[in-house]
Amino acid sequence: MPPPPTVNNSPYTRESIWACLPATTRGQPTPLDAHPKGTLLAYTNGRTVVLRDLAHPHIASEYTGHSFPVTVARFSPSGFYVASADVRGNVRIWDCTQPDQVLKSEFQVLSGAIHDLCWDAESKRIIVVGEGKEKFAHAFFFDSGSSCGEIMGHSKVANGVAIKPTRPFRAATCADDLTVNFYTGVPYKFATSIADHSRFVTAVKYAPDGSKFVSVALDGKIFLYDGTSGDKIKEVVDAAGNGHKGGIFAVAWGPDSKQFITSSADCTCKLWDVEASKVITTWTFDSSPTPNPANQQVGNLWHSTHLLTLSLSGDLHYLDPKTGAVARTITGHQKNITALTYAPATHTLVTGSYDGHVRAWDDTKPEAGARKVATGESDAQVQDLTVASADDAIHEPVAQAPKDASAIAISADKAKLAIGTTNRATSVFALDPATGKLSALIATVDNSKGAVTALGFSPDAGLLAAGDGSGKLVVYAVTAKSVEVKLTQWAFHTARITSVAWHDSGKYAVSSSLDTGVGVWSVDKPMAHVMIRNAHVDAAVGAVWVGEKRVASVGADGCVKRWKIEKMPGE
Repeated sequence: MPPPPTVNNSPYTRESIWACLPATTRGQPTPLDAHPKGTLLAYTNGRTVVLRDLAHPHIASEYTGHSFPVTVARFSPSGFYVASADVRGNVRIWDCTQPDQVLKSEFQVLSGAIHDLCWDAESKRIIVVGEGKEKFAHAFFFDSGSSCGEIMGHSKVANGVAIKPTRPFRAATCADDLTVNFYTGVPYKFATSIADHSRFVTAVKYAPDGSKFVSVALDGKIFLYDGTSGDKIKEVVDAAGNGHKGGIFAVAWGPDSKQFITSSADCTCKLWDVEASKVITTWTFDSSPTPNPANQQVGNLWHSTHLLTLSLSGDLHYLDPKTGAVARTITGHQKNITALTYAPATHTLVTGSYDGHVRAWDDTKPEAGARKVATGESDAQVQDLTVASADDAIHEPVAQAPKDASAIAISADKAKLAIGTTNRATSVFALDPATGKLSALIATVDNSKGAVTALGFSPDAGLLAAGDGSGKLVVYAVTAKSVEVKLTQWAFHTARITSVAWHDSGKYAVSSSLDTGVGVWSVDKPMAHVMIRNAHVDAAVGAVWVGEKRVASVGADGCVKRWKIEKMPGE
């Protein structure tokens, strides 16, 4: 993982990432890839490429060099590089062996989104397929971008590509025009078009020994072809009728080239014996009469002993072929996270996302991953989260908030309530702790530079931090009778403040912002600060203290990150 930069002589360290799940699209396959040594899993979400330890999924890193949403990422056979492609037809080749992830080359090879790509066995050439105006595929050298053949023959969007891993090199592509095209090489030249499928062809894959390749499609059929000639060997049909009952999105070969797994819209993943055309094992993820589309299987991976299948929901399932069981399921967030809170008593982080999912994370056991708290069936964005008090009650004021209210906070002793508005004003009320009802308005202040977007009381309720739409924070001293400005120097964010939370000591605060940064601030030395730039792709949405010098943050990238503040500001 990249080493943290130093800001204002106060370095910070990123301790861990609970990575986002793969982005998926209904009706389309989702590419997954593994490092040649079997150590890392690669997938994409938004503008992020996630590299995740296959054996220890809680260990992850990310590549964020793309300017547009990334669609596919694959390791070179040498293991030195990753080629990642985006919705604008750009391919970036970058070093995955070093923390700084140096960019080797970048090319725009298609005019539309790239759906898949494949390296040749020499790690010199790449073929990409996808959308375009004049062509749907392109073959080029990874270092110079020069063409190494002409990948032609498709009349509609191309979905998958595979290159024969042994000489003589061959290649196969598949597309929405219901065909599989076969090419000789190099340079790659069109050889033949195969029209065995009756619906969109979603994937083609070569066996590791190069002797054959397989195609799958939304018609639920599987065809096997000779790897060198492209001649059809057979249709793979289970005689007992155990085949898929829906379209197939993905296929992955086993290391012995004798078995493969398929993932389907019928919510199953199946392990096949190729020679016998027989289903060995079926993993079923939804057997109800009306299956939830979220359980459709849209991607898979088989590398060494790791068998994975991907649900449309983004959940990654590790499969055990010996027992026919799901060994473990990796959950998390697939969409941008919109809310965060922390329960110190149980060391639990709770996060909510744009699609209505709520997850709980044990801060003391990062390897445990996320627990599902809510499934998000309503597809409603989670706006905010809170943790019940010791009496298991969440108290809410009954008085109506201003119509232009934009932020709210309640003190730990339940005696004060602050409401911020879009017209820059912050009103502080006295509360009756027993009933939660407003008893009096203490004061209204308007020192913010823009709409008040985040509020937070210090643990003793003596200070109130107010963040605004311009990226500035104002700290007020609050008593039972007055609200007065204490600090205005916390002004180093450049965009809207999305959250503010206080340290247990009341001497420090942490904030998050749309400028992608997380800031740590000092009350005693207001100009001293630690600014974690680019903490999250697109935006940092929330940040909380999870220890004396530890902070957790969430963002629009769907990731939960933990940071260690090596030196607190002002020390």
